[in-house]
Amino acid sequence: SRAIHDFLNADSVVLRTFNPEKNTIDVVATGGSRFIDLPDSLSLDEDGFSQRAFKSEKLMVIGDYSKITDASPHAIARGLRSVCTIGLRGPNGLTGLINIASKESDHFNDERIELLEAVAGGITALFESARLTESLEQSHKKAEVTDEVSRILTSTLDIDSAYDDYFAEVKRLVDFDVARVSMITSDDEFLGTKYHSDPSKLLIPSGTPHAKSGT
Repeated sequence: SRAIHDFLNADSVVLRTFNPEKNTIDVVATGGSRFIDLPDSLSLDEDGFSQRAFKSEKLMVIGDYSKITDASPHAIARGLRSVCTIGLRGPNGLTGLINIASKESDHFNDERIELLEAVAGGITALFESARLTESLEQSHKKAEVTDEVSRILTSTLDIDSAYDDYFAEVKRLVDFDVARVSMITSDDEFLGTKYHSDPSKLLIPSGTPHAKSGT
């Protein structure tokens, strides 16, 4: 964002990314001094210039900031005159937002906007590359765990002794508090606990048959 700040001769740059789990757009980088003291995390359930810009999925250029309906008097007093906002579009929709502000009215001419669109495309490509790298690392991790689980299960005839090692590997992929293994009795009517990762939390003593219903 510092490079964008210098390249476009802007006074402030804020880069936000979309958090789909929280439905927010969150600050990840800044350049220059912010004109508006906004929270680092903006909820898309609330109304605001950045939220409207993100939802519109369109380039927004404001040549005279003072004329927008919810202009901040504090920002105007600090010298804010023009704003440009552009979304970062990934393969599954918008992934973020760049807000650029200037103390100069009508600062964002066609040349600067074209340059900003190219920069936004480059940032999107970097985000996608990082996502693919993380996905590949997760795939490698899953493969390693699968290989280790297979080794554990095939290295002993006493499966009961392998449960601790088995669930230690599973926990690398899926976080959990406790794990339990129950086996169906020969009459197919009851379950009996064969293994519990934390016996102190075991309500029914190990091996005690209990009804299958409700489990």
